[in-house]
Amino acid sequence: TQEQTLLTITFPFCVTMSDDSIRKLQIYSNALDKRLIDVVRAGAKASYTPSGTIVNFNGPFVDYIDNSARLICQCSCDKIRISETTDLVVKVISDIQKNGFTADEIAQARKIAQNHLTQQFNNDIAWITYLFDRHLRCPDTFATVAEQAAEFDKISDKDVNLFASNIIDSTHHLAHSIVAEN
Repeated sequence: TQEQTLLTITFPFCVTMSDDSIRKLQIYSNALDKRLIDVVRAGAKASYTPSGTIVNFNGPFVDYIDNSARLICQCSCDKIRISETTDLVVKVISDIQKNGFTADEIAQARKIAQNHLTQQFNNDIAWITYLFDRHLRCPDTFATVAEQAAEFDKISDKDVNLFASNIIDSTHHLAHSIVAEN
Protein backbone atom coordinates (compact mmCIF):
# COMPACT_ATOMS: atom_id res chain seq x y z
CA THR A 1 0.00 0.00 0.00
CA GLN A 2 1.10 3.54 -0.63
CA GLU A 3 1.35 5.87 2.32
CA GLN A 4 0.04 9.42 2.07
CA THR A 5 2.10 12.34 3.24
CA LEU A 6 1.46 16.03 3.70
CA LEU A 7 3.93 17.88 1.51
CA THR A 8 4.63 21.54 2.34
CA ILE A 9 6.66 23.74 0.00
CA THR A 10 7.62 27.16 1.31
CA PHE A 11 8.88 30.04 -0.83
CA PRO A 12 10.30 32.89 1.30
CA PHE A 13 10.29 36.42 -0.09
CA CYS A 14 10.41 40.05 0.98
CA VAL A 15 7.76 42.64 0.25
CA THR A 16 6.82 46.00 1.63
CA MET A 17 3.38 45.33 3.05
CA SER A 18 0.74 47.83 2.03
CA ASP A 19 -2.93 47.58 1.16
CA ASP A 20 -1.95 47.48 -2.52
CA SER A 21 0.62 44.70 -2.10
CA ILE A 22 -1.78 42.71 0.09
CA ARG A 23 -4.43 42.86 -2.65
CA LYS A 24 -1.89 41.76 -5.27
CA LEU A 25 -0.79 38.90 -3.04
CA GLN A 26 -4.41 37.79 -2.58
CA ILE A 27 -5.01 37.78 -6.33
CA TYR A 28 -1.70 35.96 -6.89
CA SER A 29 -2.53 33.37 -4.23
CA ASN A 30 -6.02 32.70 -5.61
CA ALA A 31 -4.78 32.35 -9.20
CA LEU A 32 -1.93 30.10 -8.05
CA ASP A 33 -4.31 27.84 -6.13
CA LYS A 34 -6.52 27.42 -9.19
CA ARG A 35 -3.56 26.52 -11.40
CA LEU A 36 -2.01 24.16 -8.84
CA ILE A 37 -5.29 22.34 -8.25
CA ASP A 38 -5.54 21.55 -11.97
CA VAL A 39 -1.86 20.74 -12.60
CA VAL A 40 -0.96 18.84 -9.43
CA ARG A 41 -4.05 16.62 -9.47
CA ALA A 42 -3.53 15.71 -13.12
CA GLY A 43 0.28 15.56 -13.23
CA ALA A 44 1.31 14.13 -9.87
CA LYS A 45 -1.99 12.47 -8.97
CA ALA A 46 -1.78 14.36 -5.69
CA SER A 47 -4.54 16.09 -3.78
CA TYR A 48 -3.87 19.83 -3.73
CA THR A 49 -6.28 21.82 -1.63
CA PRO A 50 -6.38 25.60 -1.99
CA SER A 51 -3.58 26.55 0.35
CA GLY A 52 -1.28 28.94 -1.49
CA THR A 53 -1.33 31.15 1.54
CA ILE A 54 0.85 34.16 2.04
CA VAL A 55 2.15 34.61 5.56
CA ASN A 56 3.71 37.87 6.70
CA PHE A 57 5.47 37.90 10.00
CA ASN A 58 4.85 41.59 10.61
CA GLY A 59 2.13 42.17 13.19
CA PRO A 60 0.48 45.39 14.34
CA PHE A 61 2.55 45.68 17.52
CA VAL A 62 6.10 45.10 16.29
CA ASP A 63 8.42 48.07 16.67
CA TYR A 64 10.48 47.33 13.57
CA ILE A 65 9.76 46.90 9.89
CA ASP A 66 9.66 43.24 8.95
CA ASN A 67 9.27 42.70 5.21
CA SER A 68 9.79 38.95 5.38
CA ALA A 69 6.96 36.78 4.17
CA ARG A 70 6.45 33.35 2.68
CA LEU A 71 4.23 31.56 0.23
CA ILE A 72 3.14 28.16 1.52
CA CYS A 73 1.77 25.44 -0.78
CA GLN A 74 0.50 22.19 0.72
CA CYS A 75 -0.77 19.00 -0.82
CA SER A 76 -1.32 15.38 0.04
CA CYS A 77 0.53 12.87 -2.11
CA ASP A 78 1.82 9.33 -2.09
CA LYS A 79 5.07 8.93 -0.18
CA ILE A 80 6.80 7.72 -3.34
CA ARG A 81 5.71 10.85 -5.26
CA ILE A 82 7.17 13.52 -2.96
CA SER A 83 9.98 14.52 -5.33
CA GLU A 84 7.73 14.41 -8.39
CA THR A 85 5.07 16.55 -6.70
CA THR A 86 7.64 19.03 -5.39
CA ASP A 87 9.16 19.38 -8.86
CA LEU A 88 5.72 19.94 -10.36
CA VAL A 89 4.82 22.71 -7.87
CA VAL A 90 8.19 24.40 -8.40
CA LYS A 91 7.69 24.15 -12.17
CA VAL A 92 4.27 25.85 -11.90
CA ILE A 93 5.75 28.66 -9.76
CA SER A 94 8.61 29.03 -12.26
CA ASP A 95 6.19 29.20 -15.19
CA ILE A 96 4.15 31.88 -13.44
CA GLN A 97 7.36 33.78 -12.68
CA LYS A 98 8.33 33.72 -16.38
CA ASN A 99 4.96 33.94 -18.18
CA GLY A 100 2.50 35.26 -15.60
CA PHE A 101 -1.17 34.39 -15.34
CA THR A 102 -3.79 34.55 -18.08
CA ALA A 103 -6.41 37.30 -18.02
CA ASP A 104 -9.08 34.69 -17.16
CA GLU A 105 -7.06 33.36 -14.21
CA ILE A 106 -6.63 36.87 -12.83
CA ALA A 107 -10.31 37.73 -13.34
CA GLN A 108 -11.38 34.59 -11.45
CA ALA A 109 -8.82 35.24 -8.70
CA ARG A 110 -10.06 38.82 -8.34
CA LYS A 111 -13.67 37.63 -7.94
CA ILE A 112 -12.61 35.05 -5.34
CA ALA A 113 -10.79 37.77 -3.36
CA GLN A 114 -13.83 40.05 -3.50
CA ASN A 115 -16.19 37.25 -2.43
CA HIS A 116 -13.87 36.23 0.38
CA LEU A 117 -13.75 39.82 1.64
CA THR A 118 -17.55 40.08 1.62
CA GLN A 119 -17.95 36.77 3.45
CA GLN A 120 -15.25 37.65 5.94
CA PHE A 121 -17.09 40.75 7.12
CA ASN A 122 -20.31 38.86 7.78
CA ASN A 123 -18.57 37.92 11.01
CA ASP A 124 -18.65 40.56 13.79
CA ILE A 125 -15.23 39.56 15.14
CA ALA A 126 -13.65 40.04 11.70
CA TRP A 127 -15.22 43.51 11.43
CA ILE A 128 -13.99 44.55 14.89
CA THR A 129 -10.50 43.24 14.12
CA TYR A 130 -10.51 45.17 10.85
CA LEU A 131 -11.55 48.40 12.55
CA PHE A 132 -8.91 47.97 15.23
CA ASP A 133 -6.19 47.21 12.67
CA ARG A 134 -7.20 50.18 10.48
CA HIS A 135 -7.20 52.47 13.51
CA LEU A 136 -3.64 51.43 14.35
CA ARG A 137 -2.33 51.77 10.81
CA CYS A 138 -4.35 54.58 9.26
CA PRO A 139 -7.08 56.05 11.44
CA ASP A 140 -8.67 58.15 8.70
CA THR A 141 -9.42 55.24 6.40
CA PHE A 142 -12.62 53.38 7.26
CA ALA A 143 -13.83 52.09 3.92
CA THR A 144 -16.97 50.04 3.52
CA VAL A 145 -16.70 46.43 2.40
CA ALA A 146 -18.02 47.40 -1.05
CA GLU A 147 -15.37 50.14 -1.35
CA GLN A 148 -12.66 47.67 -0.35
CA ALA A 149 -13.89 45.06 -2.83
CA ALA A 150 -13.83 47.71 -5.59
CA GLU A 151 -10.12 48.27 -4.88
CA PHE A 152 -9.38 44.83 -6.37
CA ASP A 153 -10.75 46.08 -9.72
CA LYS A 154 -8.11 48.84 -9.77
CA ILE A 155 -5.30 46.27 -9.92
CA SER A 156 -4.55 45.50 -13.55
CA ASP A 157 -3.52 42.15 -14.99
CA LYS A 158 -0.14 43.70 -15.82
CA ASP A 159 0.33 44.74 -12.18
CA VAL A 160 -0.35 41.19 -10.95
CA ASN A 161 1.97 39.61 -13.52
CA LEU A 162 4.74 42.12 -12.85
CA PHE A 163 4.34 41.42 -9.17
CA ALA A 164 4.40 37.64 -9.81
CA SER A 165 7.57 37.85 -11.87
CA ASN A 166 9.43 39.88 -9.26
CA ILE A 167 8.23 38.61 -5.91
CA ILE A 168 8.49 34.79 -5.77
CA ASP A 169 11.72 33.05 -6.77
CA SER A 170 10.98 29.45 -7.73
CA THR A 171 14.59 28.39 -7.10
CA HIS A 172 14.46 29.55 -3.47
CA HIS A 173 12.24 27.11 -1.60
CA LEU A 174 12.08 24.56 1.16
CA ALA A 175 10.10 21.34 0.81
CA HIS A 176 9.29 19.00 3.66
CA SER A 177 6.76 16.31 4.35
CA ILE A 178 5.22 14.54 7.29
CA VAL A 179 5.17 10.77 7.00
CA ALA A 180 3.42 8.60 9.56
CA GLU A 181 5.61 5.79 10.89
CA ASN A 182 4.01 2.50 11.85
